[in-house]
Amino acid sequence: MRRVMFIAGLSVLALGSAAWADDFRAYDVEIIQPWTRATAPGETTAMVFMKLDNTGGIADRLLRASTPAADGVELHGAVVTTDEIKMEAVKAIELPPGIDVMLQPGGLHLMLTGLKGPLEKGTELPLTLTFERGGMVDITAEVTDPGATEPPADDD
Repeated sequence: MRRVMFIAGLSVLALGSAAWADDFRAYDVEIIQPWTRATAPGETTAMVFMKLDNTGGIADRLLRASTPAADGVELHGAVVTTDEIKMEAVKAIELPPGIDVMLQPGGLHLMLTGLKGPLEKGTELPLTLTFERGGMVDITAEVTDPGATEPPADDD
């Protein structure tokens, strides 16, 4: 009986970890469903999106990111002027405690520059994020449709 309960418990853990396969953690910051769009051959830039949830009681900051798939990664934010929205590099992305920060199309995002090849739908893009308090964490972003405006639907 104990063996059956143990195996059942392992099955629940395995299913639970599969359901959260798109999520990562850096200390108090949950990195939820990172994704990017597929690119065409010859494209040199791409954007990466995700939700960052600071579950702790102290602010943190995303300081930088890197990937072997591109020469560089910039942290970008939207700057609104009277007649347009421009995307500009920012020094850090602030993560106040208890607040979800969305990296999404038209707003904050990671900008990959100097892509070394196309990003293909159905693959995963490896990234390393560096947080002020949470340190470095390796994640993967799902590559979805080229025209996607939101993260891919969860298949679970």
